[in-house]
Amino acid sequence: MRIYIYRILFLFFTAVSLLTNLSVFSSYILYENNFEDNKKLNFKHLFSTTDIKMNYAGITGEESSGGRHSLKFDFIINKNDSAKSVHYWLMPLNFVIKDVIKISCAFSLKGNHSDAEVTILPYDASNISSNHYFEKTRSKWKKLYTNIFPVVQTAHREPDESFQLLPFYEKVSNLLIKIETKQSGRAVCYLDDLQISHLTSDDKIYTGITSLREHNNILANTNFKKKQVAEIQTANIPDQNNSADVYFLPPTKYNRLTGKNIPKDAVLLTKFSDRGAPGQYLPFSLLIQAKKDLTHIKIYCSDLKSPVSSISSDKMDISIAKVWYQAGFRTNENKLKILTQELLVKDDDILKVDYENEKNLIRVNLPGNKKEYVDLTSSDSKFPDNGLVQDSDELQLFSIEKDFNKQIWFTLHIPENAVPGKYEGTITITAGDVKLKAFPIVVEVLPFHLSKSILTYGIYYHGYVDDYTDKPMNFTNKTSKQYKIEMEDLKQHGVLYPTTYQILKNLNKDLKIRKDVGLPTDKLFTLGIQTGNSNNDAVLEQLRKNISEWRSTISKYGYKELFVYGIDEARDDKLRSQRKSWTLVRSAGAKVFVAGYKETFTDMGDVLDVAVIQGSLDPLQAQLYHSKGNKIFSYSNPQAGEENPEVYRRNYGLALWKAGYDGAMDYAYQKNYGSTWNDWDHKKYRDENFTYPTADGIISTVQWEGFRAGVDDVRYLSTLLDLLNKAKNNGKNVSAIEQWLYDLNPNDDLDKLRNEIIDRILLLQ
Repeated sequence: MRIYIYRILFLFFTAVSLLTNLSVFSSYILYENNFEDNKKLNFKHLFSTTDIKMNYAGITGEESSGGRHSLKFDFIINKNDSAKSVHYWLMPLNFVIKDVIKISCAFSLKGNHSDAEVTILPYDASNISSNHYFEKTRSKWKKLYTNIFPVVQTAHREPDESFQLLPFYEKVSNLLIKIETKQSGRAVCYLDDLQISHLTSDDKIYTGITSLREHNNILANTNFKKKQVAEIQTANIPDQNNSADVYFLPPTKYNRLTGKNIPKDAVLLTKFSDRGAPGQYLPFSLLIQAKKDLTHIKIYCSDLKSPVSSISSDKMDISIAKVWYQAGFRTNENKLKILTQELLVKDDDILKVDYENEKNLIRVNLPGNKKEYVDLTSSDSKFPDNGLVQDSDELQLFSIEKDFNKQIWFTLHIPENAVPGKYEGTITITAGDVKLKAFPIVVEVLPFHLSKSILTYGIYYHGYVDDYTDKPMNFTNKTSKQYKIEMEDLKQHGVLYPTTYQILKNLNKDLKIRKDVGLPTDKLFTLGIQTGNSNNDAVLEQLRKNISEWRSTISKYGYKELFVYGIDEARDDKLRSQRKSWTLVRSAGAKVFVAGYKETFTDMGDVLDVAVIQGSLDPLQAQLYHSKGNKIFSYSNPQAGEENPEVYRRNYGLALWKAGYDGAMDYAYQKNYGSTWNDWDHKKYRDENFTYPTADGIISTVQWEGFRAGVDDVRYLSTLLDLLNKAKNNGKNVSAIEQWLYDLNPNDDLDKLRNEIIDRILLLQ
């Protein structure tokens, strides 16, 4: 899995080439400390992903890279698994990043933590990118170098790829020291010779607006990588009131927002264009930056028209990507308070964010037609037992304060029967009686329908029909109406095989709704019956009878195969103890699926029909399960709940196919450990949600829309593969496309890859 850096992950949006020739820069030192003055440092332990006991943190005379003192971190890590643990310290330190800076230090590790990694970065800068590398020395000390780059906005101007760099200025008030290791036990790390130097060009290449063409020699020496720019027009939109700027922001790229920052991928916009297939849900997004207080903002889209047809404006869904506080970056963190966009809401007032006190205030509907805002930003905050959260059906008027911004999320559902061709319309933004912006939108409807995905998309879905529930905001109990809404949402996102946790006697309502919605009936994955690990003949015989009853019941709704769950994430003896029950399940006409680890294959790979394997993708694992005629799905790469659409699109999309996996079954569609709306009310985990349940529906998230984009990427790929096989059968030479597929790198820009797949589909038609 990719390593996530808490609070600062947005520093790693774009990989920037290392500087290979620094001779063109003059350097001056912003800060240095060799810790020889033995003064007490003002720093604190910020957060650890596992329990630790601090032995010591401060200046020591035990070790040094050159003098007599260094900075020592001595702590004991308490954990029982092999996953990486990450530990953060903050050092208050004020400086300004105007251009490229270099952070360097020496470090040494003691004990069994030879795998440990050390990173030092600015903590509270947003519009920067970084890379780091290590230099081994003959001694036990290593040198760490980190280059910090301004993430400057660029604008494509001419075919010869000339660019402009815009001014940059970023204040930093804290330095973050990060140590990560896979080992448990005592960890001791020494840091020494810390230095921060500011690098500026004699030509002032990064100050003011300067053409890169004039500095091509310098850029060649520094390997400065030119950014790919979206194929959209970039220019200021005429605005007589000069009250707002509107940026194009790629919806499924990872651009963390705080409500004020302009992320690196944002470009000023005058026109939006894209292409999609009939039936597809096509996303795009804008960022409105207010130059003065704006109220009564309204956004509306016209019908999209082609010379022969039209797409109604009601096919365009518009939401606000709401920024709020969350407790961490990954789901096993709940000690931080970070701002990020996540919720796709119609009513901006459903949630108020108190920036000064770092609080989320949720609007709760109470009996007696009462409404109040409830603070749900601490471990002791409690959601009212009889409270409900309710969003609107359509985008409501909203406001933006001066110097703040909001991301607007559009999803166009292209009708299944849309006539191919280019459709044009207009999106207009007004504030009261003032017309702020209007820009054209052009959508090309492609002349083909998407094939079914070659990968199977399931998900751990806890919900079951309970029309008498007193828990309408829970991840389990669902009214029939709510259950149907969620099944429809799953289908619209391409996730066609949600699990069921329902017990047999109450299963009929659930299956009827699934059938009515149109979910496929070739297989059903259930946790309502499980294999267990008994060796008792009577227990095993009852399991056989239960499977027979389940198969009989689901067959009435057209289901053909039943998959029964094993013991979740079992290891060693507990894993092996299931062999008898798994063998019985298979002999009774059902199949076995369960979540496990990469070592699961060694003990049970021959009797596990679908292995749902945790963590990063491993092509070898796919080959092993396929050698036994079985299948492999992916989950926890990552689990649901991380506000990063790009990681879900990539890891559960083209990367999944490239690794040879058969599908995905991530955890979970919804899972709350306390209140769904409180990220801090569980001692260990954040809630793991792709969607949030409301009184009469759901609120989607940016991560869920990223997942759908990944499914669509695979459907485009599936379409290409179908046409490729057809062309081969007809005797056509398709070796160039086959070579391109072989070379496809799922780590490349995903929008670019999709367009390249589309181009090859059109060639084969």
